[in-house]
Amino acid sequence: MAKSFFALIFSLLLLFGCALQQKGPGANALVLGKDLVEVNESAETNKTQETTNPFPGTSPAPAESKLKSFSISTGKPSYVSNETVSITTRLEVQGEIPGVRVTSWGIRNAYGVDAFNQNELLYLKNGENFVNFTYKLPYCSLCSRLPEGIYYIYAKAEKDNKSLALANCSFNFSVG
Repeated sequence: MAKSFFALIFSLLLLFGCALQQKGPGANALVLGKDLVEVNESAETNKTQETTNPFPGTSPAPAESKLKSFSISTGKPSYVSNETVSITTRLEVQGEIPGVRVTSWGIRNAYGVDAFNQNELLYLKNGENFVNFTYKLPYCSLCSRLPEGIYYIYAKAEKDNKSLALANCSFNFSVG
């Protein structure tokens, strides 16, 4: 069991440790590999192929559909214990893309465990699309092993198990 745990951790480190470049001035969006959509205004055509349509009765998205931008933000820069963190992921699309899973995670405690992890399957429509998540911070910082400091939240967009984009943001946490 310990071997599989370490293999999983090693795989995750490899997966998230291979980010190639940061996009845009001050942007927190990362491109993870050659088959991914560029996350900026000069986005290239999405290279993923439509295999199944998870939304019966709708037409598959054309191959020319583009993810123009992808970002994540919190409702405010600082939170105190027992507050609810508002997390918004924004995806701007040219065309339509069905079957995109947006996953958001983070707020890693002192044990190295992400306290927050949520996802949603979407049919992205032309223009701006938003995914909103919330996470209630613990009342007792000591009990949850979540000391005061800066915490990161990550977001990833995937289609057909292929990553399209990754973004992150941070907020300051203090005991209230």
